[in-house]
Amino acid sequence: GIYKDEAISGQNLARQSFQAAISYLEKNNKNWVNIDYFICGSTSRFSRSPKIGDTFAMVGRVEKTGAKLVAVWNWGIQETSTEEGMLSIWLNFLVDAIESKRWQKRVKSWLKWKVYSWYRPFPDVPLGYERIKEKVNGQDIKILIRKEPEATVLAEGFSLFSEGILLTKHDLYEFLNERWIKSNSKKNKSWKLHPSIIDRLLDVWKLTVYAWYITYPDRWINELIPAKHPTIIDFDIMHKIMVRLKKDKDLTNHKKKAYDEDAD
Repeated sequence: GIYKDEAISGQNLARQSFQAAISYLEKNNKNWVNIDYFICGSTSRFSRSPKIGDTFAMVGRVEKTGAKLVAVWNWGIQETSTEEGMLSIWLNFLVDAIESKRWQKRVKSWLKWKVYSWYRPFPDVPLGYERIKEKVNGQDIKILIRKEPEATVLAEGFSLFSEGILLTKHDLYEFLNERWIKSNSKKNKSWKLHPSIIDRLLDVWKLTVYAWYITYPDRWINELIPAKHPTIIDFDIMHKIMVRLKKDKDLTNHKKKAYDEDAD
């Protein structure tokens, strides 16, 4: 059988197809002992786990079935059938684990550099913005600019919500819907705003983006960094919204609608 896990790192020993291959080997060789080799493209394709003990344990599972682990390289074949081959494979596992850690460190540094350079990548562009390319040091960098009229409507909605004029999250949702604000999610084919958009808009890190700051815990940056994109709200409005959300956990449960459009 041929088993492969597409776009999943060799650091992950719980890969579905990888585990299925070993389980298949254990089940069949227990009854018939008719599979002689477990072949991988290289030792790094078998495992790049930084926990080398876990890698050795996984090799042990293969060896217990009576099959031999084989790593196929451009310059030859390594297998666990000889002591020399076994030592060579163990050495490669160690090298793979070290290289994996080095690569993670390089990637981490590069990702942090991008954020500290005032650019914040997003899978989906935040509501109220659109993305354009700008030349920075000869490279095309994607940045955010305000998208109108969405940005202005969103700014007004945030301001009313911060003052308690829009009393609930649902009120803010209706405010945006009444002004025909559309979803900018690539996955939303109808373009109609879903009620869950409000929780995403009021998420702490998203609010900081609207207030001209970026923070990126996923990239090990927890402080607020001044951004390059234009603001939609000021820092004071962001703070008022965060205070409201902290004080009132039941903003979604109020039945009364405080906002009256005719009162403007």
